Parts: sequence; structure tokens; C-alpha cells
Amino acid sequence: MWINVKKAEEIFRQFNQERRQYFEDAKDENARLNLRLLKKINILLIPFLFFSFIITPLIITGWHISVPYFLFIPVICGFSLFSVFYAKKPDISVHAVSTACVIFVVVIAFLVMIIDVYMARDVPANFMPLIFIMVPAIFVFRFRILVPLLAGTEIIYVIALLHFKTPRMAESDIFSSVIGLFFGYLMALTIVQLRIKDNNAKREYMRRSMVDPVTGILNKFSFENSVREVLKAREQDSQSALLILDVDNLKRMNDGFGAKTVDSFLENIADFLIHTFRGSDIIGRVGGDEFMVYVRSMEDEEWLTNQCFRVQQEAREMSNRYGNINMTISIGAVIIGDEPVHFDEIYQMADDTIYQAKTHGRGKYVMQHFGGERDEQIR
Repeated sequence: MWINVKKAEEIFRQFNQERRQYFEDAKDENARLNLRLLKKINILLIPFLFFSFIITPLIITGWHISVPYFLFIPVICGFSLFSVFYAKKPDISVHAVSTACVIFVVVIAFLVMIIDVYMARDVPANFMPLIFIMVPAIFVFRFRILVPLLAGTEIIYVIALLHFKTPRMAESDIFSSVIGLFFGYLMALTIVQLRIKDNNAKREYMRRSMVDPVTGILNKFSFENSVREVLKAREQDSQSALLILDVDNLKRMNDGFGAKTVDSFLENIADFLIHTFRGSDIIGRVGGDEFMVYVRSMEDEEWLTNQCFRVQQEAREMSNRYGNINMTISIGAVIIGDEPVHFDEIYQMADDTIYQAKTHGRGKYVMQHFGGERDEQIR
């Protein structure tokens, strides 16, 4: 029993986390969707109302158009104009759209409530249960908006029923509205679960398109884009560095031990880089045997030298665990001062620097200041 409770709590916690993530990821998309739906509903309701005003008296003997029915016309026309003109704006406010949709639901519910309660005291209600079911199906609301919105409407509706309708009819309408409210919440939950599933699939697709499938770190495209964005916004009074790390003799390991061993070795190298450099630094695998690291706000050159030494030492120690192959890492580093730079410039310089490191026997690193002299160091 305790295990089942714990499992239920975990499922509920995961659902809440995924739900919050979905509404955060899709807030702009949902705002656009709600605005389009608000426009379509109101535009479609205009001819529907006029058709109803014409055909209903022919079907129901003695029916006549009363004031609440007429009030639908200015309400629908007003929201139609708002949705049409506001949708033309290049940037829409999520809060404004959500507020407009909530006001629309409240106003429509109020008019329907007058018809179902005040004007039909001796007959069953027809429309309010539909309101509870249709609102979650039409609009995409956060639960913190939808739950109190429908619950508050239900409370006011019940009070009105008890005050204006006969006890027997009020009990029947309350039962119908509670059923409608229940199915409304159930529909909202079902729709959100489907949207969460779709959002998770999108996030997974985006994650896979951004990361290297072997090591789990950024791929070449994502790494370069991330560094480009950082370079645009970086503080000009701090040093940074771009490192290219080339794993030497990787083909020998592949020929001797196979692709699985190579993948495991690369995965361990990536994991070591993640734990060696800081969380603010950017790490990516940009080729079959190449990694790149962008170091933000570097402390000093001695710290960077020690980091390079640690990486090379770890590669040698790790190679012993993978069959005593002499695996080394050549490193080319470009130190960036306070001058503005572009990624292509420092990448070309780092690429030249790694070439120099390899020509000196591999397993070495070469550092160069951007626009300055090369400082070769052998470890």
C-alpha cells in the first residue's frame, strides 16, 4: 500500500513538472491559438445567432427573442473586432489574450445563466452543462486559471438555481451541471496530457538535434551557435579562451578494440571535460576525434594551463584502462582579451594552433593570444 502511494505521488509530481514545462514552452503558441479560436468562434456565432433567431420560432411555438438573446450580438461583435485587430499585431501579450478569453467565457456564461435560470424557471437547463464541457475543449488555459474559472461559475450557477428555480428543477439542473463540470475537468486533463506528450516529443527531438549522440554533449552546430551568442553578449573587460582538443591515435583504438570501445572512451572524455571545466563553460564534440571548449571569464593563463595538463594526464591514464594504448590529446588554445571578436576568427586561429601542436609530436598543447604571439608549452 505504501509503495502504491509513493508511486502515485511520483506520477503526480512528474505530471505537474511536465505540465508546467509544457505551458512555459508553449505559452506564446497557446496565446496565438487562443486568439485564433476566439476570432473563429465569434465570427461563426454571428450567422448562427441570426439563423437561430429566424428558425427557432418556427420550431418552438410561442418562443420569442428576449433581451439576453439580443445581448449576445454586441458581445460577440465586440470580441470579434478585438480578436481580428489584435491578431494583426506583430507581438501579442500572453496575459492580454488570456484575460480576453477569460472575460469572454465569463460574459457568455453569465448570459447563458440568465437564460437557463431566470427565463426558464420551470424547465430543465440546456446550455450551462455544455459551457463546462466546451470551454476546456476550445481554449488552452493553465490549470490555475481553468479550475477556479469553472468552479466559480458552478458555485454562482448553483446559488442562482437554488434561489430562482423550484427545488425539484434546481436539484436536476445542479446534478446536470456537476456532471458537465466533471467531464469538463476530465476533458481538460485529457487534452493537456496529449499536449504534454507532444511537447515532450518536440523537446526530445530538439535535444537530439542539438547534442552528440555518443557523448551527450553539444554537437558542432549547437556548440558554434552557443559560442556565437556568448561572444555577442560577453563582457569586454574579461578574458576568455577557445580550445580545440584532438584525440590522438583514435584510429588505432578503433582498429584494435572496435567502435564500442572508442565510443566508451569518447564518452568518458566528455564526462571528464564536463567535471573539469565550469558549468558556465561551453563544451561540444565537433568531429569524430575533436572536442571544443569555450571558457568564459577565464581566471588567468596559469589556470588554463593547469586545465590543459589535467586533460592530457587523464587521457593517458584512461588509455591504460582501455588496453594500454598510448592515447594522448593535442590541444590548441586561443586566449581572447577585451577586444571584440567573431567566432570564425578565433576558430581559424585555434585550428591553426592545434595543427602546430600536432606537428610537434602530439600530446602537446599550444596557446596563442588573439592577435598575439604563439606561446608553445610542452607537457
